[in-house]
Amino acid sequence: MLTNRPFAQNKEITIRDVVINVYLGYTELERSFTQKGLLDIKFSLKSNESCQDNLNNLLCYDELIGQVNSLLLNKPFKTVEYLAEEVYFFLKGCYKSIQDLEIKVKKLNPPLSSGAEVGLIEVKMGVYNG
Repeated sequence: MLTNRPFAQNKEITIRDVVINVYLGYTELERSFTQKGLLDIKFSLKSNESCQDNLNNLLCYDELIGQVNSLLLNKPFKTVEYLAEEVYFFLKGCYKSIQDLEIKVKKLNPPLSSGAEVGLIEVKMGVYNG
């Protein structure tokens, strides 16, 4: 075991392709049933300590995802943009250690009145590059 080893002060973490079930759509009919989407959460944690192999010192991703899922299932959303913003501010409020937060929400197979077929609509919220 190494002692007094150097440590990375900034840890970038990405949680990608979390399947979400959400009441999402502009019309009341569309919001009357859950729809599948994908959620990406990217952030950095600044730390003055070396990483330990212990959940007591780290952020629990299962807990974070569970809290976001509860938020999404308990509220209908008309727009993907508003949903992304709600997740962003929810996480910023719950986890003060999170920095450089980026939220990406993908609505899969959105029904369009124009009849066009679209695989997804993607919205990014927060700090990101590219």
